[in-house]
Amino acid sequence: MKNVLCFGDSNTYGYNPHNFGRFEWHQRWTGILQKELGTDFKIIEEGYNGRTTLIEDSTNPYRNSRNYLFPILAAHAPLDLIIICLGTNDTKARFNLCAASIAKLMQEIVRMIKTFNYENDSYKKPEILLLSPIEIGQGVVDLFDNAFDEKSVIKSKALGKLYKEIAQKMSCHFFDLSTIAKASDADYLHLDEAGHLAIGRKLCEIVKNILGGK
Repeated sequence: MKNVLCFGDSNTYGYNPHNFGRFEWHQRWTGILQKELGTDFKIIEEGYNGRTTLIEDSTNPYRNSRNYLFPILAAHAPLDLIIICLGTNDTKARFNLCAASIAKLMQEIVRMIKTFNYENDSYKKPEILLLSPIEIGQGVVDLFDNAFDEKSVIKSKALGKLYKEIAQKMSCHFFDLSTIAKASDADYLHLDEAGHLAIGRKLCEIVKNILGGK
C-alpha cells in the first residue's frame, strides 16, 4: 500500500461554505481521491482551518505549520507522497506579506520536508506534490471582517506562477488548482462540491503518474 499525506488548510479539511460545517468524507477531495485510487493507496487527511505556512497568527493560535509538520511526518511514516496546499491564509491583510514572501515561506516548508530525518533515514524520502491553491474571489473582501482585502485577491492570483518556480527549483511535482476549480460563490474562499470533485479526480491522475498504479 502506498501512503499519501494531504497537508493543507480549510480546503483540505473540507470546510463547507454553505453551512459553515464540513463536507462529508465522500464529498471532500481527499475522500474522492481515496475512492478513485482504490485500496492500493491510503489517503491521510491533515487539513486544518486557518492553517498558514510558517506564520504565527495571534488571533487564531495553533495554525503555524512549523509546529506540526514534523510530528505529522513522523506519526504517519513511512510516506510515499506528500501533497501540500497552503498559502491562502497567508494572504490575510493583517500579515502584510507580498506574494513573493509567501512563496519563500512555502519553499521553506518544502525544504523542511526534504531534509526531515525519517527514523534516522530508515525510510525513503517521499515524493512531494506542491499545489497552488484556488484563487480568492473578489467578493471575499466584504465577508470576513476585513481579514482579506483587495491585495489578498491579487496575491492569491500570483501564487500559481511563484509556486511553479519553487517546484522547479526544489525538484518536486506541481499543479495549479486554479486551472480546474474556483472558490464558491457562497464565500469566495472555499471550494464547493463541484470543486472538490474536480480536484479529487485530477489528483488521482497525477498521483498515479507519480507513484504508479492502474
